[in-house]
Amino acid sequence: AQYFRRLQAAGAVIENHTLTHPDLRRVGDRQLRREVCTAAAREKKLFGRAPTLFRAPYGSYDDRVLRMARSCGMTTVGWDAVMPERGGLETWNGHGRLNPGDVVLLHFVPGLVDQLRRVLAEAERRHLKVAQLEDYVHPPR
Repeated sequence: AQYFRRLQAAGAVIENHTLTHPDLRRVGDRQLRREVCTAAAREKKLFGRAPTLFRAPYGSYDDRVLRMARSCGMTTVGWDAVMPERGGLETWNGHGRLNPGDVVLLHFVPGLVDQLRRVLAEAERRHLKVAQLEDYVHPPR
């Protein structure tokens, strides 16, 4: 939790990604609620705000997962590209480059700073501006 508190103090917004990172399509309703909603309640207690965005592990979700996240006040988000620890940007758009509006997935790993630098360089090459997802995707009403 201390790691994420430091990130929050630096301006990061802490959102929800489950408690234990399972494939949510393969868990029962009770575990699904725990992974999504209990995680959100824990994050609110730890970080002083309830998460409004939810990213399912592995991008694995179905209507049941979407409904659960929504019932706990979160919008489920996906991603269009990932900057791995090594190598170049990997995209799902078939073009191999960032496009306006693309969401880039990064993980909290030892190489995160290098990943961020490479994503920013790629965005600059494409004349794109980086923005927080929270500015464009809002919680369900």
